[in-house]
Amino acid sequence: MFLIGFPLLGVERLSTAAAIGTSLFLETFGFGVGVARYVSMRLVDVRTVRSIVVVTVPLGVVGAVAARHVPALWLRIGYGVVMVVLAVVLAHR
Repeated sequence: MFLIGFPLLGVERLSTAAAIGTSLFLETFGFGVGVARYVSMRLVDVRTVRSIVVVTVPLGVVGAVAARHVPALWLRIGYGVVMVVLAVVLAHR
């Protein structure tokens, strides 16, 4: 949304590093709040949560570090690939 959607709406474009960092921050807290709520309701598929966290947290750290050292195009492609893979994992489960 920060890389593609906002510029289409006329909002000033963020740097790739800032867009990815902001997205990761929002996703982490949004996911965490959702998980906490579902845990309190005892509706969590712990296996799915564990499989997602095991992949996404390390990738988030790698993405944050890589954002300063990797060309912006590679970050965009990598981010897109990870989101598609995550969507497939969620749809499969």
